[in-house]
Amino acid sequence: MDKTPAILLRRIRFSETSLICVWLTRHHAKLKTSARGALRPGSAFAGKLDLFYEADIAFARARSGDIHALREVALIQPFDGEGPHYANLAVAAYFADLIDRATETEGHAEEVYDLLHRAVGYLRTQRAAPRAITHFEAELCRALGVSDLAGRQDPLHALATQCGRIPPSRLRALRACGPTPPP
Repeated sequence: MDKTPAILLRRIRFSETSLICVWLTRHHAKLKTSARGALRPGSAFAGKLDLFYEADIAFARARSGDIHALREVALIQPFDGEGPHYANLAVAAYFADLIDRATETEGHAEEVYDLLHRAVGYLRTQRAAPRAITHFEAELCRALGVSDLAGRQDPLHALATQCGRIPPSRLRALRACGPTPPP
């Protein structure tokens, strides 16, 4: 059984009681797990599998395929998105979409994990702003090595090239943040 710190990026309903969870992990990059019985009352996973939650997870590797069996979840930090602020949730969703598109399954992503960990921590304590989005995009380019050394390439263009296209959730996140305040 493997153990690693992880942040939940996506939950997909698999059956009446089970979920497929997509995690960004420190040691295994993007990872898919099956959480059997997670939606049953009294499940060991109850209250631990919500978006952007940070947890230590334990999983058993699949013999074939890329969906592993989730065995344990020890919640480290929940995500409430600075209370009722929709903007923080929208920005976190954009970050998760972007990372999901930009990273490989079970590749190497310690720097990307650390970036998302810092971003989620920021969104827990501060109200989201458009500047946070552009900063995250530039840092993700640096972590992925997709910008040129002089830094001349526009991070958004570099990410669009890496991902195929920028997720539509970017526009929702920017709208949710509202207008950029004057300097």
